Amino acid sequence: MTKIDPTFQKGIEDELHLSCGLISNFWTPKSLEEGCDLVLATDGMAGDHPHIQSNVYAQLVVNFASSDDWSWGLGEILGSIDRSDNRIEQNGLGWIKEVFGILENYFDEMAPAYDTENPESTALFQEFYRYIATAVNYRLKLKPHHTVEQWQTSPYDELLTRGTIALMEQLVTGINPMFHEVEKSKPAVKDIHVQFNERDVNLEVVVAADDQKFTAAIVFGSNLEAKAAKINHDAQMALLWKLCENIDREIAIEVIDRLPLEFSKGMEKRKDDYDLSSSQLSDLIIHCANGIYSQPIRERL
Repeated sequence: MTKIDPTFQKGIEDELHLSCGLISNFWTPKSLEEGCDLVLATDGMAGDHPHIQSNVYAQLVVNFASSDDWSWGLGEILGSIDRSDNRIEQNGLGWIKEVFGILENYFDEMAPAYDTENPESTALFQEFYRYIATAVNYRLKLKPHHTVEQWQTSPYDELLTRGTIALMEQLVTGINPMFHEVEKSKPAVKDIHVQFNERDVNLEVVVAADDQKFTAAIVFGSNLEAKAAKINHDAQMALLWKLCENIDREIAIEVIDRLPLEFSKGMEKRKDDYDLSSSQLSDLIIHCANGIYSQPIRERL
């Protein structure tokens, strides 16, 4: 596997998308270090079944590592744990050796810490990746199946790795960054105002957003020109447009949405007639007003 095959690419993407939906249906987002007892439900045992204190992380690894032997899909792997314990149904003591073997092999303890900073280094990543790779083998009807090592050395490893980490993140946050649109908070624009600065003979625009303030200006040769610009709507709009070109994009979008930034009808007609951009029109307006645009100054509030 040295070249990208669109059929393979789509098969992997479809399996990752299916797994995302199954997590949404069968799982409640939670910390992977949350307590989760291992319950050894043994047929014929009198009284309560043995409960051994563990955590979600360890029990997810147990279920993923055992999924082939138990013929479990993702819904069963997750659904078994989402009751706040992990119930291992067995005849006699059939699965005890295997279950504790998995825990000893990976952790040598019952409630291991989960490395949130390096998810790719965890046992959960190793077993979840293997599960997805196996599921892709079946989806694509590959004969013989590709081994995990073959997938890891293939051009599809980046997609499988990124998709597996996204699914692991979904287990904790409920949001899968590959398939769920993450709503970004808009910057809080607190104040927008245009002012005449008589001392410096300029027209200033000040935008305060979050913890910072931006000040840009048109500098004039005389108070008369500056005062004329202060009552000129198009001069103010030109100054605001130039400011928005030179500040953080998210803040600029918020400024444009709040005002809105619109030139007069006559100026908009000239813009259309001469096929000018808003920036070019702003430069022309400032030039005609005998002003010079001064780049914005950023200050921390």
